[in-house]
Amino acid sequence: MRRTWLALGLVLALTALAAGAIACGSSKKSTTEATATPGAGDTPAATEASTEPAGNAQSEVSVTLVEYQVKTNVESVPSGSVTFEARNIGGAEHALHVFKTDLAPDALPTMADGSVDEEAAGLTMVDHVTGIQPQQQKSLTVTLEPGAYVLVCNVVQQTATGEPIIHYEKGMHVAFTITG
Repeated sequence: MRRTWLALGLVLALTALAAGAIACGSSKKSTTEATATPGAGDTPAATEASTEPAGNAQSEVSVTLVEYQVKTNVESVPSGSVTFEARNIGGAEHALHVFKTDLAPDALPTMADGSVDEEAAGLTMVDHVTGIQPQQQKSLTVTLEPGAYVLVCNVVQQTATGEPIIHYEKGMHVAFTITG
């Protein structure tokens, strides 16, 4: 019985060693979501692109959200995996929606409440991250094909008097391009 346990322990140890060697030898960049610490520097990070060929590129884009603007540190990146690091430096909750569209950023179809109609013709919602609180950062990693995109904060906020503040209508949108 003791030999069986010893043999089993040896097999498990060798398996762990082999798995560790494989993981350490990987050259792939991690796409784990990260959250910044409140109060960290407000300077957007530089765009990062790997040495992989276009179509398999991994890029990082800093997105700053503030009343009522969406700003990026670059206007375009190569197709492939793109991580948007969305940082809210404002005082209200924001969101980041990525839409593929040939429409102008200020001409997206809207719903009755003034928010962007995420299911409208001519507009494809790729993905989004919501609930980005003031001084918080959230990551969104998506695989994007070449084309025109619009980054939007699609929050409709209610004031104390019940009046809506429609972030998209206030100007929280920006064009973004994915190159071939």
